[in-house]
Amino acid sequence: MKKIAVCIMIIFFPGFLCADVLILKDGSEITTNYHWKKDRNTIGYFQDGTTKYIESSRIDWEAMNSHRKTTSAPNKSATKAVRKSKASHNGAPHHAKFTGNGDDVINLSKPQKDGPAILLISANRSERHFSIKGFSSSGKRTGLLVNTAKEYDGTVLVDILARENTSQLEIKAVGAWVIYVYDIKYARKYKTPGDIEGDGDDVIIVLGSAKIMEVNGNADSRHFSIKGYSKKGRHLLVNAAQPYSGKARVPINTFLLEINAKGRWRLDTK
Repeated sequence: MKKIAVCIMIIFFPGFLCADVLILKDGSEITTNYHWKKDRNTIGYFQDGTTKYIESSRIDWEAMNSHRKTTSAPNKSATKAVRKSKASHNGAPHHAKFTGNGDDVINLSKPQKDGPAILLISANRSERHFSIKGFSSSGKRTGLLVNTAKEYDGTVLVDILARENTSQLEIKAVGAWVIYVYDIKYARKYKTPGDIEGDGDDVIIVLGSAKIMEVNGNADSRHFSIKGYSKKGRHLLVNAAQPYSGKARVPINTFLLEINAKGRWRLDTK
């Protein structure tokens, strides 16, 4: 069993990515972490470090569209492809930012050269093939981080296990993309026992302990997996290609969850 490369500092930090504003029918505005569309029934967003949800029927979409037009950048095509973000939102600055258009190879800079990091990625508005592979300095592939033909907004994990050291990212894309690199301590926090919800790929620091986790997700029958990390290594908790509703045993001292998902999911521990 591989050993974990680092011990995560359990510190509460606020949400860290802001890419849009939700304008409610009562006139209030909410800073969000993603760009939201009218066809979503429930809107998820970060605010003050917590994932919260609000019904689509409460959104003033006409006001939002007007707001987007008045705040658009001069380069309309780039703005449409990548939702620009305030990466220092709520005092959590990113370590590095990479932007591009189409295929590229970039040298990855991490907060700790030999340690883990999380990547916040926004790309593929044209819904073509989009993938990101990691490579070490010796050219060895360290992982397939993203592989999709849909719009992508997600958080992925790099180099949590010992002797993993991603130094380059190979990007295959049609259109614009943006990658923010953060210290892993800025990942979302999940206090157990309790519940947490999300949409798409995510990385979550587990606070507390839980033996059993109830999982619901993957309504669209895509690939859906949850990996847990403890001092003893990596554990595959869920791996499904159908709508999933079930329970999984959580190894003792699990401190991190890596979720690979298309669409919404929910975790509940008691």
